[in-house]
Amino acid sequence: MALVWTQGGAVYYDVAGSWQGGQESTVQTSALPVPQPAPASYSAVELGERLLAAVRAGNANDILWLLRKGADPEYKPHANALSALDLVVQGGWVDVAEVFYQEGVNFNRQGNQGITFLHQAAAAGKLPMVRFLVKAGLNPNGRTSKDWTPLHHAARFGHADVVDFLLQAGADPAQRNSDGLRARELAINAHHLQIARMFECRKTPRIVRSGLSVPEWLISIGIIQVTGTVL
Repeated sequence: MALVWTQGGAVYYDVAGSWQGGQESTVQTSALPVPQPAPASYSAVELGERLLAAVRAGNANDILWLLRKGADPEYKPHANALSALDLVVQGGWVDVAEVFYQEGVNFNRQGNQGITFLHQAAAAGKLPMVRFLVKAGLNPNGRTSKDWTPLHHAARFGHADVVDFLLQAGADPAQRNSDGLRARELAINAHHLQIARMFECRKTPRIVRSGLSVPEWLISIGIIQVTGTVL
């Protein structure tokens, strides 16, 4: 059986050694650090660093515990670093985002040039995160300082599924950015013609104004190409 005690910051072990003259020998080990108990509280920096680590690991239980201890979801180690919320949105981690949301964390904030998390997710084509952010209250018609909406970003980068969802969520296809371009025109300029056609198909008022039948109208705007003789 070994006895253990500490003295002067070192750990000692008293073990039964070889019998010499009827005396046990005492062996001193190398000095080892004494285990420290977990602190009763953490600093804001410690909480922030631990939250970043928990988000990267996807550990929902740790995230929940840290948020309830007061960890700041917007904490950054330095000015150019990503916060925990930045990591969640850019990673598209909806399950983790739900933990933050249920704890009352506000995702509706604007960064540089008025860019919101919804702009970021739309530009990256992360449809599940776009759905979550709209549910969390972000405006599908929110504008950056250059008057770009999430719909502009999704159309520009060719994310048809995001475009479709944003239109259903109330995004206005008529909004123009500071260059005077609508989302459809951005899609055309980037050669995303399928997305451009999605916008045209939603412009039903033009059918009424033109007096054309639906097939005639689709031909007139170039969606249907007539390549042969119609009998």
